[in-house]
Amino acid sequence: MKKIFKMLQMFVNLQMFAEVVNSTVDPSSGTNPLATEYDATFWNTALIRLAEPKLVHDLFAQKVSIPSGNGKTVEWRKVDGLSTDPADNILTEGTPGDGQQMKITAITAKVKQYGNFIKFTDMLELTSKDPIMRIATQSCAAQMAGVSDKITRNRMHEATNSFCANNCTGLAAIEPTDTMQLDDLFKAAARLESNDAPTIDGFYVAIMHPLVAKDLMSKLSGTTAWVDVMKYANTENIINGEIGKIGKVRVVTTTNAKCYKANASGAGGLSGAKDGTVVFATIVIGNDAYGTTEITGGGAELITHGKGEIGGPLNQYSTVGWKQTKAAEILVDKYMVKIYSSASQASLITANN
Repeated sequence: MKKIFKMLQMFVNLQMFAEVVNSTVDPSSGTNPLATEYDATFWNTALIRLAEPKLVHDLFAQKVSIPSGNGKTVEWRKVDGLSTDPADNILTEGTPGDGQQMKITAITAKVKQYGNFIKFTDMLELTSKDPIMRIATQSCAAQMAGVSDKITRNRMHEATNSFCANNCTGLAAIEPTDTMQLDDLFKAAARLESNDAPTIDGFYVAIMHPLVAKDLMSKLSGTTAWVDVMKYANTENIINGEIGKIGKVRVVTTTNAKCYKANASGAGGLSGAKDGTVVFATIVIGNDAYGTTEITGGGAELITHGKGEIGGPLNQYSTVGWKQTKAAEILVDKYMVKIYSSASQASLITANN
């Protein structure tokens, strides 16, 4: 009996020196209580759901999927229109002629990878009154959306077709009084129409800063040309950020609309504006003017690591991050028009956006 007791005592003592393994698996159920909190599919879906409404500049792009196993190049296909010159379409009696070739142009761009992450401690998770995982996901979604939207916006604003609002003669002449006029939108639509730019569901779309839109709205008194978004007969297809339409132009606002705070060396890439001038760039677009890569299908993902995975020997921190593969490209330059203007509250802008 004494021998058996000694053997049991030795076994207990040995277990005291066994390695302690911290596991997220509940021994009673065999399940991981953090499975829902750090489920990749769930949070990837949440990331895209939260980010997509903020991607205003991506809304009207011709989208392609991220290439899988085909290198870093994405490709858009542009079909050139056939000749409408009657002289090119005369038929000789009894002879069909040689026909014609369709011209399909490939436009390519290189994708780049973007991303960042948030690191938070176990103490924050333990003591915070707020749902840290949800807040981190929302923050990452907002950051990714902002970065992604600006990638597309910046490429769009490399388009060359532009004019200054209020009949201003050029960037160097823009004054604080040169705010957006209703006629400027008519002028932009006329330019696009003269360039045979296709519409987007019957309209062109103007993407402008809220401060520019505020001045535009102040000029609507007495005009019946403007239709407020709240008075649309069909409210099912309202664009995110849309405030109304005039003529053939629907107006969408976003704080991500391009604006410049000019300095002596030019306005952050906008050369010609006077030092200290704030210049807003509204862009009016037709269909198929530019292209971007899809946010879904591997284009963007949320990456979560619980403290049990990467939190070190004491499980002291977790991370939530995002990663995106992205490219944007101009497809038809003449299908976009930029309108440079000032705004009555331009002093609120302190830096390039």
